[in-house]
Amino acid sequence: MLVLRSDWRGPLVAVLAVFVAYAVRAALSSVLEPGEAPLQMFFLAVFVAAWTGGLAAGLFATALSAVVAYLAFFSHPHGLLSLSTGSLIRFLVFSVIGTVFSVMSGSRLRSQAREVLHREELQEAQERSAAALAAAAGERERLQAVADHVPVILAQCDRDRRFLFTNKAKADRFGLQPSDRIGRTIAEVLGA
Repeated sequence: MLVLRSDWRGPLVAVLAVFVAYAVRAALSSVLEPGEAPLQMFFLAVFVAAWTGGLAAGLFATALSAVVAYLAFFSHPHGLLSLSTGSLIRFLVFSVIGTVFSVMSGSRLRSQAREVLHREELQEAQERSAAALAAAAGERERLQAVADHVPVILAQCDRDRRFLFTNKAKADRFGLQPSDRIGRTIAEVLGA
């Protein structure tokens, strides 16, 4: 099986798209007048190459399309390097549109790559956070187990005098489970 490195996909798509555009335009030569619509089929080649391969592939397809169209579908009445003003304007417009679309497609692909990277980083952060929460819950359970076996009354309250933690000895003395005290104030528990 043929395996290509990812850096060759863009230029390969560009070459194939330009070849297909050339083949379609050549097939239409019997219907079109010589020199009529020499670049139109190549716009699609540039768009396909830029959309799939980004900036470099789009610019490569633009340049390759211009060369192929120039050699195959433009008339050269005064030699190979002669072009009319209208043909120069066509090449200029084609080149500008191809460049703009290539830049936009390259930006789109870079943005998609950044989005994938950010999603992966967010997923990793969520996994780390979940692991830290699970570890903290495990530590709290171990602390509760140790505190429950100490014959001394232990409790922790916040600034509003609400219980954050109590052990079993304290709960047994007042006839409550430790979980029944959490979040309640000292006055509520003692009935004052």
